[in-house]
Amino acid sequence: MKENSRLNLKITPNARANEFIGVQDGIVCFKIKAPPTEGKANQELVNYLSRLLGIPKSRLEIIRGHTSRNKAVEIIGLSAEEISLRLGI
Repeated sequence: MKENSRLNLKITPNARANEFIGVQDGIVCFKIKAPPTEGKANQELVNYLSRLLGIPKSRLEIIRGHTSRNKAVEIIGLSAEEISLRLGI
């Protein structure tokens, strides 16, 4: 059975392009080009993470921080090690 993992994220909206910044104090940092209004940045984050990790969007869920820059995302079916390999961290 595959395991699920959670990532703590810090998002910077309104960037020029979607970009994985790196990890600072155990928090994975991203720049997202969408504005933080009407859930657009959250939707763009899920789309971008889906592409980076090579998994369907349905396997990603924002579980905390819908209106905050600090978020927790649950990734279904990937271990922390697999996520680290796919993100290159």
